[in-house]
Amino acid sequence: MPNFFLVGDHVRTDVDLATMEGAHESARRAVNALLEADNSGAVRCEVLELYRPPETEPLKRVDEVRYRLGLSNTFDLG
Repeated sequence: MPNFFLVGDHVRTDVDLATMEGAHESARRAVNALLEADNSGAVRCEVLELYRPPETEPLKRVDEVRYRLGLSNTFDLG
């Protein structure tokens, strides 16, 4: 189906969380894809990259290693 596009917080986006921001990003991307598929000359939706504080990057790397080892997140208190 050439004009079938999925949107919502369950669609993988740069936000990488089930949030309204993620749903909005997926909707903007779907609208842009639809306009592209239609060869439309309409202005495309602006898709911004999520700001990721550099201070959190070391924590993400530790979490990735722990995940691969089958361990819980460092902050999982349950």
